[in-house]
Amino acid sequence: MVTHLVFSVFPGWMDRLGALFEESALRRLLLWLWRSFTESLIFRAVRAVYRWVWRLCRGSALGHVLALRKDVRALYEGSLLAAFFDAVMGGITWLLRRVGSLSLWGADRSALLGLSRRAKARFRWLDFEFLTGAVLLAMLLCPSGLWHNIYALGLALLLLAVLLIAAAVQNRPALRLGSLGLPLLAFAFAAAVGVVIASDRGEAVRVFCFFLASFLFSAVLIGSVDSEEKLRKLLGFLYLAVVAAAAVAILQRFQGVQVSASLTDLTTNRGMPGRVYSVYENPNNYAEIIVLLFPAVTAWAVTLKDRHMRVYALVGLLLPVAALLMTYSRSSWVSFALAAVVFLYFYNKKVLPVFFLLVLVALPLLPQTIWNRVLTIGSTADSSNLYRVYIWDAVLDMLGDYGLVGVGLGPGNFRPVYLLYCIARAQPAPHAHMVYLEVWIEMGLLGIVSYLVYYFATIRRAVFGTISSSKTVRLFLGAGIGSLAGILFLSAAEYIWYYPRVMFCFFILTGLMTAAANLSGSGAAAAPEKP
Repeated sequence: MVTHLVFSVFPGWMDRLGALFEESALRRLLLWLWRSFTESLIFRAVRAVYRWVWRLCRGSALGHVLALRKDVRALYEGSLLAAFFDAVMGGITWLLRRVGSLSLWGADRSALLGLSRRAKARFRWLDFEFLTGAVLLAMLLCPSGLWHNIYALGLALLLLAVLLIAAAVQNRPALRLGSLGLPLLAFAFAAAVGVVIASDRGEAVRVFCFFLASFLFSAVLIGSVDSEEKLRKLLGFLYLAVVAAAAVAILQRFQGVQVSASLTDLTTNRGMPGRVYSVYENPNNYAEIIVLLFPAVTAWAVTLKDRHMRVYALVGLLLPVAALLMTYSRSSWVSFALAAVVFLYFYNKKVLPVFFLLVLVALPLLPQTIWNRVLTIGSTADSSNLYRVYIWDAVLDMLGDYGLVGVGLGPGNFRPVYLLYCIARAQPAPHAHMVYLEVWIEMGLLGIVSYLVYYFATIRRAVFGTISSSKTVRLFLGAGIGSLAGILFLSAAEYIWYYPRVMFCFFILTGLMTAAANLSGSGAAAAPEKP
């Protein structure tokens, strides 16, 4: 009875509130204020400056490239690099098939192949997507005390090996450059250059292993997710990971978390409880993972076909929202809000006014400790804010001398050079506290340019992918764009990749987004549906 009541109210509550808002005095007041602003001298001046800048950008070479409605990958699919990459991958699968045939492993009458076919017929759920989902679930839920980041490289290599073997058995290509995208390979090349230029080569190799694991996760997902069903299956595993980690975090709150002076300025945040961190090492890292994955798993939940399961799944998402608040991660709160707005725009832009109204209603209900934390955003009285400014100032000076080629990957290459530029109050910094500055100072100009191209190329392909795709694919791509929009802000305040599991999540998300964009372009997705 309760389930039916919840379901009868929940799916239509946005539309009902939206209809009330359309007829309200508040809407008329907002429209009057907006018209007054758009007719003001200030607005006209700002619009004139904006149009001048827009014309400059639109007339540039970059503007012409971004304006192309044809997918940019067509420009490099016929290149020599693409031919070489595809030939190498085809050669690997051919060699595996030949070796398998010689050993009777891949022959049609092979006992092992027959056994595998019977097992697949009996256990239909036991497929490559299940293996991949189980790997991701284990990686995201492994407690920090048991986890070692090098495990990720082993797991990624395992998935790649299984993918290549499966491709060899089925006599099909495993990976093609056209599906991976040149921007990903360009950034991978820049990371490899970060090893070559490093003075501490061992440290650079150690950190490159994390980048390599990230690139492999992304490549495996791009190469294996070729249907909407597979995409949904993997998103289901991510949902379990997000909700289970949130349950652990909430349990930590009930058990009590010790306040740490290393994570919080105790002077400006008096009375704030300990910050939850779930199975991870740091509350900021945990909050970053929520920002990355929450929109994607929300898209999975709202597209469940069974209405009861849809309600249960959406209610379960209240756990990570509560856990995010309990992390007291200010930059992640802002990023989460940005991600939510972008996702709702792609879901149904008509609900945005209602969303803003609900946020205004909910603000007075927030605990005082959260309000106190919000008020410290940008405050120079908070030592962590000043700490970042000191670090950024030093890194900007470093870029003047090392920005062209970089100093090499890892804290072991960053810190010796950083100590020559920093002030005493910011000496402990192991990184630049900003993704853009860190990528630039570690990999040089090639690194920051290839990273930004990869980032915005992923968003661009996702945006075009939302035009013609099924409801699930369209909403997932919108969710991914929301996550990247939120992370765009978060990356300006934190070096989120310092904790490698966040880096893995970032490339898992972008890999799934690229695979979904390929689905929308290949016709593998179903016909577009209205949400």
